Amino acid sequence: MIDHRKGEMGRPKNSEADPLRKAKRGRPSKHKREEHVVVHTGFDGHANAPWRKTVSIFKQPVTLVHTSGRDNKKGTEQQLKRGLMSNRPQEKPAPVMWAKALENVQALIPTAVADKVDVNKTEYLTESLHLAGRLERASAVLNEQAAAASLFTSIHNPNQSGAFGQSADKEKLESNLVLNVNPEQPLLRPISVLPEDISAQERRVLDARKRLQEISVKQY
Repeated sequence: MIDHRKGEMGRPKNSEADPLRKAKRGRPSKHKREEHVVVHTGFDGHANAPWRKTVSIFKQPVTLVHTSGRDNKKGTEQQLKRGLMSNRPQEKPAPVMWAKALENVQALIPTAVADKVDVNKTEYLTESLHLAGRLERASAVLNEQAAAASLFTSIHNPNQSGAFGQSADKEKLESNLVLNVNPEQPLLRPISVLPEDISAQERRVLDARKRLQEISVKQY
């Protein structure tokens, strides 16, 4: 190390040459062993988590603002319930005669392969909605196709507990359908399921399974 003021050259001290050096070469003395060297890693803050310094919300003052007069009376339970019900979103009522738009609607089933259909040359089989079994429409105002559409809608409605048909008599429905109809039920006469119907349906399921098993055995 050169000292420009004195014009001399000398060796630097250990602290100046290597400030992070722990000890000199050789065996450290007993006094040096007891010293602890603190090594900084770049973060000198507190290791404890910071505490909230703001005032608690329970200790802050609250201003009372009157939005109505002091002479107003407290509402009854019925009025409060009515106000809560009015704030809820209500579903729009469905038209009673909506199924009439589906009358005389038919589906065209192509006889050729689905991916090779020619609109001008392919023949089609027509299929329309119909009621199965002993189901009957509740009124003559709607034909069988419209009554079947109302039944399918009731079956696939997740918010409905079941499809039971119209509870009103046929005479009342014929006189005034809009007044006596139940829009939540299909436009059918009351549906009744007998034990014979359940047995017949079970036989149909067993026959279909048997035919499917025979076809799978022949193919494989």
